[in-house]
Amino acid sequence: MKQKRIVKKIEAKELNKADLFMLRLVIAHWFVATFITSFLFNTFFIGFVIGGLITLGTFLAYKYYTKTQYFRIVVALALLSFSALFIQQSYGRIEFHFHVFVALTFLTIYRDRLPVAAASVFIIVHHLLFNYLQQYNVSIFDMKIVVFNYGCGLDIVLLHGVFVLAEWFVIDKTIIKRIEEHTLIVESKNRLIDMNNEINKEKAKYQKLMSLASDGVFIMNTDGELVECSDVACEMLGYSKREMLNLSVYDWDIAHGKEEALLHVKNTPTNPITFESKHK
Repeated sequence: MKQKRIVKKIEAKELNKADLFMLRLVIAHWFVATFITSFLFNTFFIGFVIGGLITLGTFLAYKYYTKTQYFRIVVALALLSFSALFIQQSYGRIEFHFHVFVALTFLTIYRDRLPVAAASVFIIVHHLLFNYLQQYNVSIFDMKIVVFNYGCGLDIVLLHGVFVLAEWFVIDKTIIKRIEEHTLIVESKNRLIDMNNEINKEKAKYQKLMSLASDGVFIMNTDGELVECSDVACEMLGYSKREMLNLSVYDWDIAHGKEEALLHVKNTPTNPITFESKHK
């Protein structure tokens, strides 16, 4: 259980790193909206104010809801809100519409389908609403709302919406695949942890048996090297446990030569034998 808690702790740490990265990404967007796109199109006020409000909302969500799905949805909406802001700052230039696809791709840092869905729906609704606002010449902060710089119409909204839906579909499939792979990895880790726990339990039983054995028990590999022994075996030969585990059978058996001793050891697994030995 302790090791499984460690796995969950590592996952929480990875999620925290992802949230922090996304917060910094949103702050970087505010910088761009304030000092770059505003400079290019003379739209400093909306870049600074609206971008600042988006960033503030994201920061508060990070402070109170980090590592939750709520924050992931907030950051998804924040990134796509910057897409809408860049489009407005540029007076609907088509090149800035590509930011939508970049922003959606960033969301693959999470193994969560809902933020991508929320962001996709949000930007489609934005295009639909701002298309009508552009048609009716609505302004905000004395700035005319423009979502498309080459005209507007439902057909254009539908075309952009189709591309967003296609992007959503591809990203959704990618996230599903990542979730499946992550699930397999976690299950494999948990199985290894369970196996390791069982091995440790058996090892503890084995070590207890060696300490309670009333006879001298020597366990060797086929090269005659000692891999385990009972406490009584150590007392019989006058060595500590650490010293014993550095010995081989011919280090204490003086009744047989090295080659003969090794022959007995190698033949024992297939042909158990009884032979007398004399210790140093």
